[in-house]
Amino acid sequence: MKPKRQIQIINIYLHPVGDLPLLHFSILRSKLIVINKKYSMSSPRTGRLLHEIKSLEHKPPWGITCKPVKEDVLDELRVQMLGPRGSPYEKGKFELVIHIPDRYPFEPPQVKFLTSVYHPNIDQGGRICMNTLKMPPKGSWLPTITIETLLISVQSLLANPNPDDPLMLDIAYQYRYDMEQFLEKARKHTEEHAG
Repeated sequence: MKPKRQIQIINIYLHPVGDLPLLHFSILRSKLIVINKKYSMSSPRTGRLLHEIKSLEHKPPWGITCKPVKEDVLDELRVQMLGPRGSPYEKGKFELVIHIPDRYPFEPPQVKFLTSVYHPNIDQGGRICMNTLKMPPKGSWLPTITIETLLISVQSLLANPNPDDPLMLDIAYQYRYDMEQFLEKARKHTEEHAG
């Protein structure tokens, strides 16, 4: 006769007890899923990611949704972001992807736009130039920064470009010296690619 499995509930994790192999479970989106076995539920990284994703699902910031690409893999998140009000991007719906490094939160996630954006700090490949996405001393990433805070910062960057640290020099030049043309091109680009 096989021994019965005893399950102990700790927060949102279920751990089998005894000599049985440790299985990793989590409740996400109100259903039970198995988390990729490369994670240990005792890992601060996994616990923090689960907490952050749950928080983003239950109380998302204005105009931002963020979900794992696959329910059982927390390394890649898909984001939909509305353009900030009062900006040339306000009528756009932008898609982004976030790759979470193994050393998160001690290393920043890699955030990239999948939707084309006409912006001095976002290149044609969707890469973003923002201090919060870089490690010190060149950047200002801190382990206390959450994915939610990071996404709000990206949304804010859309409304407030930084022409002093551009990826697209021609667009930064236009932003500084011909704001009217920049706004017109950004609006038109948004309508074509993110409308």
